[in-house]
Amino acid sequence: MTTHSLVSNDAQRIERARMGDAAAFEALLRQYERPLYGYIYHLMSGNADDAADLLQETFIKVYRALERIPVDVNFPAWLYRVARNCCLDELRRRRRARWTVWDGAQGAATADPIGSADPERIALDREGNSAVRAILARMSCRNREALILRECEGMSCEEIGAVMGISRKAVKSMLFRAREEFRRITATLGLDGRTIETGGRWAA
Repeated sequence: MTTHSLVSNDAQRIERARMGDAAAFEALLRQYERPLYGYIYHLMSGNADDAADLLQETFIKVYRALERIPVDVNFPAWLYRVARNCCLDELRRRRRARWTVWDGAQGAATADPIGSADPERIALDREGNSAVRAILARMSCRNREALILRECEGMSCEEIGAVMGISRKAVKSMLFRAREEFRRITATLGLDGRTIETGGRWAA
């Protein structure tokens, strides 16, 4: 079970939050704040300010929707869908058809302002992260999103399907196509062996 799997106390906290328990809602925020920030950060081209603003917007929408959340909801998947819609709405407002290449210097300095980054993310930042981000920026939107959910957020195929609204089988096909696209762009950019090795988990 990944960190995004439904936990037993989510339903209890949601119910308590509906009854006006601010501490219960804050506990939900703390539980999902870091992984959700990372997801938004990657979708918004590594812009830390955008990620922070959209994280706040996501939590505001969640709070306003508390009364409408079904009792048996898969809360993590629902939460990621809210965040995803916030990001897509913002990108549409800016009339951005594609994500741009992330600025490596900004990413290394501001990628995780909410808390200390995990070792894997630090290693990725230091070992060719800018090249991986350049490849992702050239990928089709849905392939890129599926790969980010899998490799950055550690979601299972079932969880990715719940976020993107597609079946597990469709997720597996999409991830296969995404990895093929990642490898194809890597070759097109003529990246060296060190960079390809660094991005190996994305294309495996």
